[in-house]
Amino acid sequence: MLTVSGPNIGGLKAYERAGFIIEGRLREASFRDNRFHDKLTMSILKSEWRDRKTNGNVYIKTFSEVLK
Repeated sequence: MLTVSGPNIGGLKAYERAGFIIEGRLREASFRDNRFHDKLTMSILKSEWRDRKTNGNVYIKTFSEVLK
């Protein structure tokens, strides 16, 4: 389980591509840039992760690949 700030569209898309789904919304749970923002709770079950990994649907970049 993880939380991501509502305005972080890139993060949301990345987690969704990895198979995470939105489980809930914590309304106005964080304050940044003089505004309140929602926090979204996302999760993936171990069995779902295993299935995606087995079927070749998941590719996680290593830290060195991200820096390139």
